[in-house]
Amino acid sequence: MSNGAGMGETIRKTVANVKRHPPNILVVEDDPVSNFLVSRFLGQYGFNVFHVSDAAEAIELLQSDRVFDLVFSDVIMSGPMDGLGLARWIVLNHPGLPIVLGSADKTFKIPLALGDEVSFFAKPYNVKNVAGHIQKLLAR
Repeated sequence: MSNGAGMGETIRKTVANVKRHPPNILVVEDDPVSNFLVSRFLGQYGFNVFHVSDAAEAIELLQSDRVFDLVFSDVIMSGPMDGLGLARWIVLNHPGLPIVLGSADKTFKIPLALGDEVSFFAKPYNVKNVAGHIQKLLAR
């Protein structure tokens, strides 16, 4: 992951102004190292991060009383549902909730049926670009 030094403070201040609370982001990643790194960089940009290791845990949290402002998920995950399946579930059950998918497969394309609620970033992530994109999604 490349670091977005300098721009980070601007994004952090903007994130704090987007909502009254730091935005809640649910990170869904089955690789512990990637989960830690993504959660850490999002936390450094001022987001309140919750992380789980599979789609089932994500759905459980999304069905709870906790409110999330965005879901950041890996595409390829172990278990019966991958990140694309999770994105489909979110679009059907939580319309309007922005979803950011990530994958090392740079050729991955988001199915048109998922609409504008889903965006994609290839790994390794450019931290500044991802944080800036999330800030724009949350400002809508």
